[in-house]
Amino acid sequence: MSASISRRALPGEYRNVSLWPDIEEALLDGQENKDEARLRRARILRAAIKAYFAGDKVQAVCRDCGIQAGSLYHALHRCTQIAPDGQIYGFRALLPTLSKQAYRRSAKLPSTCDPKAGMAGAFGLFLARHNAVKQGLDCYIDKKDPSFYPDQARFSYKSAYSEFCTLCKQSGVTGHDYPFLTNDHGRRAVSRYIKRTLDQSFARQARARGGERAATMARTGTGHPRLQLNLSPFDLVSLDAKRIDAIGTVEIKTSRGPEFIPIHRVQFIPCIENGCGAVLGYRVAIRKEATAHDVMLAIQHSLRPWTPRTLSVRGLEYPFDAMLPSALPNAAGLTWATTLIDNASIHYSLAMTERLPRVLGCSVSWGPVSAWYHNPVSEAVFSALDRMGFHRLPNTTGTGPHDALRADAVQAAVDLRITWTELLDLIDLAVCQYNATQTDALGGRSRIESIRDALNRDDWLPRRLPSTSSIDDLDTVHECVRVLGNVQKGRRPYVNLWNARYTSPVLADSPHLIGKELVVFARESDPRTLRAYLPDHRELGFLTAMGPWGITLHSRGLRAEIIRAHKRGELPVSLNDPDIFSAYMHIKQTNALKQKAAQKDKRPKISEDATALARTMEITGEQPPVAIAPSSSPAPVRSLAPTLPSFIPTLVHRSMSK
Repeated sequence: MSASISRRALPGEYRNVSLWPDIEEALLDGQENKDEARLRRARILRAAIKAYFAGDKVQAVCRDCGIQAGSLYHALHRCTQIAPDGQIYGFRALLPTLSKQAYRRSAKLPSTCDPKAGMAGAFGLFLARHNAVKQGLDCYIDKKDPSFYPDQARFSYKSAYSEFCTLCKQSGVTGHDYPFLTNDHGRRAVSRYIKRTLDQSFARQARARGGERAATMARTGTGHPRLQLNLSPFDLVSLDAKRIDAIGTVEIKTSRGPEFIPIHRVQFIPCIENGCGAVLGYRVAIRKEATAHDVMLAIQHSLRPWTPRTLSVRGLEYPFDAMLPSALPNAAGLTWATTLIDNASIHYSLAMTERLPRVLGCSVSWGPVSAWYHNPVSEAVFSALDRMGFHRLPNTTGTGPHDALRADAVQAAVDLRITWTELLDLIDLAVCQYNATQTDALGGRSRIESIRDALNRDDWLPRRLPSTSSIDDLDTVHECVRVLGNVQKGRRPYVNLWNARYTSPVLADSPHLIGKELVVFARESDPRTLRAYLPDHRELGFLTAMGPWGITLHSRGLRAEIIRAHKRGELPVSLNDPDIFSAYMHIKQTNALKQKAAQKDKRPKISEDATALARTMEITGEQPPVAIAPSSSPAPVRSLAPTLPSFIPTLVHRSMSK
């Protein structure tokens, strides 16, 4: 940029001097200062630049202010240069104390340790001449290469100096060269450089001194405005998964009485409306990690009309207005504009990237990697639900391994016989009570009241499913399958999908379709039937799975689990046996009982087989047959009670009222 720049040559955004970074008026209005004369000149130049941009001619401005035209252009040039903060200097460039450029040494590097030789700017010149040393030291400060210090959580000045010496040695710097010829061998120069480098960026200093956790926290509160995606109700809905901090059990009926085996913590996947923070729907997955199918079920739950559960715990009931928003009139089936999710691997499945936008007509926004702050509403909901109920139950796992309240969550769950069905009841009750709780953020209204008021507004048009979509489409996949069969051997036509055969009266009597491909649509939550289409896009009709796969309700994932167990030789029956599901549950409960018997009087442990059993019972809705208790299994002392202990309802009611 030339020093003789004029107002016409400046970009349009620079011509409005009222938006320039300014300086304090009192500083320029004659306060006593050792640089009073220079400050007075800054005040004159400031007034001259304002008059110049107001439209006055250069000659008139210089005559009125008593300055030369060259001084005006030079001041304008300084004011329009870019400052380190990304803005132009503006009127700040007129301050006499402002130094816009760092000192650069023009003399050679010192060759002796004589203090009179002058050391000013020597270290900066040294780094400029040894770029490899500078890059290595900067990389060490920024922690960009963990191989520098694999066993250190953060660096120290001493270790940084050791790394600096190593880099210098690799670059050919000897002990007779600067900075090793100084009295402190360059230690203070390295320390000053590190401090100056870290002071240039808060995020860099946080990473260097506090590690990744501090670096993540430093990404928040930057002062930059966020892009507002939720200007109206149902503009933005966030999805996230969290393990419920409580242990449940599965009840196994044996010949000697019931046994209670602890299962893994369940996964809670809510759909949260970010405007008011209401939970629209959720999915509780009885597994260690949630799947993409679980996310689709959570979205389906938020779209379908909500009905209260039949609570199995005596004394518990839904308070007034405790519900999900889909229970409100004209609220079922409401969709949203944007879905906010994190970078979990399940969120990159075809269900999220292709099926969800196509069915709901919404966009999908993925957050940065390891950035919990991208979805603060979900984190706030999880924290509120923990405080309201989950962390107050006797079977809670607490906030972490050092929580004093988590004495033995597994033992408490077994002793109190808290089954997975009762845990699901408590989750539904806690979510509905959360929606009905009044909050100051909504002006003393509850989240249900906020959505009810939005539905009654005249200036808001609710979004609903497109006419070409349905809720079931969210877990419906399409596949191309080939029709199999053999007329000579009398094998009627059928198709094979997900290790099961499908046919129908129409397909079984269509030998001309053998060898041709059909397009079939199947629901992952209920693959008992398929909807088939011919190659010319005509509908063939519904195909039903043969054997038990077309009778018992199950999911695609459960079918895969049973088939894997059969391939491992765990199931003594064939895959087409009508009792395949009962046999699978029998094997799982038998293994769980054997594991408990092997523990004897030791602390109970989480059982993988018991978790699989509970998941199968939840999907199919069936109960396993009565098992034969192992001889080493002690008979239960307590009688079977269909409810939790009497103090549990009181505890939950008390926690929900706050």
